[in-house]
Amino acid sequence: MSVSANLWQSPRAGQPHRFDAPATPIRLRDILLFGLPLSVSTLIALLAFWPAQVNFDAAYQWMEAVRGTVYTPGLVIPVTLLMRLTSMIWPSPATLILLQTAAMWVTVGYVLAEIQALGVKRLWVIACAVLIAILPQNPLMLTTLGKDSLYALACLMLCAVQLRLVRRGVADLYDIRTAVCFVVAATLPAIIRTNGLASSFAVVIVTAVWLAMARGWRRAAGLVVATVLLIGSVVWGVSRVPQIDDGAGGSVVLVFSNHLIAAAIHDGTPLTPEERQLAERVMPIADWRDSYDCRMMDKNRGAIFAAYQGRPEALKAMLGTQTRALESLALTLILRNPKAALERQLCISRPIWHMGPTPAQNLWDTTAPAGMVGLDAIIVEPYASQLRLSPILPGLSKTLETLTYLTTIPKQASGAQWLWWNTAAPMWLAVLVVLWRWRRHGDRRAAYIYLPFAIHSAVMFVLIPYPAFRYQYPVWAILPFMLLFLAMPVHSARRHRPADVSVG
Repeated sequence: MSVSANLWQSPRAGQPHRFDAPATPIRLRDILLFGLPLSVSTLIALLAFWPAQVNFDAAYQWMEAVRGTVYTPGLVIPVTLLMRLTSMIWPSPATLILLQTAAMWVTVGYVLAEIQALGVKRLWVIACAVLIAILPQNPLMLTTLGKDSLYALACLMLCAVQLRLVRRGVADLYDIRTAVCFVVAATLPAIIRTNGLASSFAVVIVTAVWLAMARGWRRAAGLVVATVLLIGSVVWGVSRVPQIDDGAGGSVVLVFSNHLIAAAIHDGTPLTPEERQLAERVMPIADWRDSYDCRMMDKNRGAIFAAYQGRPEALKAMLGTQTRALESLALTLILRNPKAALERQLCISRPIWHMGPTPAQNLWDTTAPAGMVGLDAIIVEPYASQLRLSPILPGLSKTLETLTYLTTIPKQASGAQWLWWNTAAPMWLAVLVVLWRWRRHGDRRAAYIYLPFAIHSAVMFVLIPYPAFRYQYPVWAILPFMLLFLAMPVHSARRHRPADVSVG
């Protein structure tokens, strides 16, 4: 007997390689019904923040998209190209918002339909659909221009295919349609955010092992190879875009390296004469020390830009010649003073794992939903009018702006304000659901579904650059679905001994 039969939960005899689930069909009307509430609340929020909520990064990316002359790799070029494509349909960010709203309608509806098919009562599923719609974090993020809401959508699309495999069995990957959907769904998070690579490959590898134990390694290996080829093809295609500006602000690795250097200098780490000379080629040592803020990288990066204000070519030349040396210096200083690096890491990642207000630190910064809309004072561009806030429901717009102000701006949280935009609470709550299902019922379905979101949080613990809610929005997006696992029945398959299960 293959051990794959007991990989998560023992399947029923005659239905190998699958979790136990009632034979409930997925109906289109259910998909449309379950996804409708979120679509309605998102469209209402869009009328309040027409044509979209826009933070500075998204505004800059939109400008690159509509101009089509230069693309910055750090902004994720596939997303920029998607913006360019939608701007050709209608030169307004509302085009992309409407597109992702429609995609989220179908995705959320399908996920809930799959969960209903796994045995959760229809009443609970409908209640979950309503909860998703009324949680303001969802419509506020889904009306925000940029890659963050698109990334959450991509993660939920992958979750939808995972649920299909949970219900129908991993052998369903022998159906070419399911296999194609899985590969495409696994590719999307990886090409929308760099940190999505880890989440995508974690799901692909676990699914491939599951399939290999059930049916052999050939199809499992093909699944991995197909995903790698598709991701590689997208990356290669993007690298061939002639308008890429590799020198725009330095590499992502350099941005992290500079922050680590600033942390070491701020902590008083001694520098050799050569190291001091290298650091001062960028900016004075005092500026390294004074620009350091353990909660974010923006101040340090802004100080570097300020040191070269009015001299963009000099900045680009310096970055071109000193990048590797600065990255090497960062590694040297980490080894010389690991305490400074550790304190910096615990500080910048604190909102990810800490439940509760943090003294002397603002609440979780929501960036775009916190009122960074309009950008009249920031952007003076030919296309600025496309991003200017023109609310169709100005009263609701004012109410939502007040809501986000009251829950994010105060320096000290009072009552439960800290909980509003905190993502540690939903993350740990989802983990508790996973552990409860696993330990209490021997059911690993919740663990499999939550895998990409858990990996995402682990990667963001290391790579988060700024305490913005948008980086961890996926853990808020998945939480209501995870709570439905508490209402999921434990089927009779648990009573089967592994030796009693026949495997084809």
